Amino acid sequence: MGPQHQAPGPQNRPSGRRGHAAAPFRTSADTVALVALAVVALLGLLGVLTHLRDLDALAFIGATCVVLLLVRAVCSRNQCTEEAGGRCSSCLERALGGGALELHYQPQVTLSGEAVGMEALLRRRRPGGRPESAVALIERAEHRGLMPWLTRYVLDTAVAQAAAWHKEGLAVPVSVNISPTDALVPGFCADVRACLRRHGLPGRALTVEVTESASVPDVPALAAALAELRGQGVRISLDDFGTGHSSITRLRELPVDELKIDRSFVSRMADDPRDAAVIRCSVGLAHSLGLGVVAEGVETRTDLRLLECMGVTVIQGWFVSPALAATEATGWLRRAATAASAG
Repeated sequence: MGPQHQAPGPQNRPSGRRGHAAAPFRTSADTVALVALAVVALLGLLGVLTHLRDLDALAFIGATCVVLLLVRAVCSRNQCTEEAGGRCSSCLERALGGGALELHYQPQVTLSGEAVGMEALLRRRRPGGRPESAVALIERAEHRGLMPWLTRYVLDTAVAQAAAWHKEGLAVPVSVNISPTDALVPGFCADVRACLRRHGLPGRALTVEVTESASVPDVPALAAALAELRGQGVRISLDDFGTGHSSITRLRELPVDELKIDRSFVSRMADDPRDAAVIRCSVGLAHSLGLGVVAEGVETRTDLRLLECMGVTVIQGWFVSPALAATEATGWLRRAATAASAG
């Protein structure tokens, strides 16, 4: 296989999973709007006090406040969309309790070691500390209504990194995790299209991994959104297959290109015939439907051999590489490309 890393002990592994009301943090647009509102309200109040019978003053105040609030909302959204790598990330960092947000990338490779994808995983780094899992971060974002901003940040950062790799001749797709709720946000598909256009990449450079930790409130709407993404050339992956609400039903209902075998089955398959049977049946089902298969959580050569016997062709996990910071991931891709050309 290509470049590998020995699987470290459990104490060295990130404990968490990946990453993803009005926003409670203040942008510069928020501050300007609030100051303007205060000034207008003060002037309007003075006008009312001096012209008690002039109802036009009241109408003026109301109309101005509505316009300024709309301007504030639009400015805040545009600022986060256009500056996802800059001030927006700073706003998110402050709103989510401090610590720098960053993406790490975990390779997805064929059994021969060829890199066929890089999954973007959200991390937070405290000053002077190691990268932390994003589980608590995502929970806090969901609680505070910040997931749309966080998802947009992850999407833009990952696609920008994929564009940088493409410019180096390392044309590997990047995978981004989203929840069904993300896909159902109005304008999400347009945001994805704009992001790809902004960084000069085709849709095939992006894979969207749909996670289902909770039930989907509107399956037909989700299917329509995913179909729209596929129409842009974006690949759709059904993540954590076999757990939660990711099931055979979802394969029938949603337009997907691949399914990912959850790490919980892979970790137990050598010792539990039932987990091995679940993987074997899932792989057979995927192949019969013309879908690709990625096995997560591959940590040992035994795992690799068992999955190969079951027909799995793409793997991801510590046996291949841990999730790497962008600079390290670039080095890994270069070494993998050199090994592939030499072999």
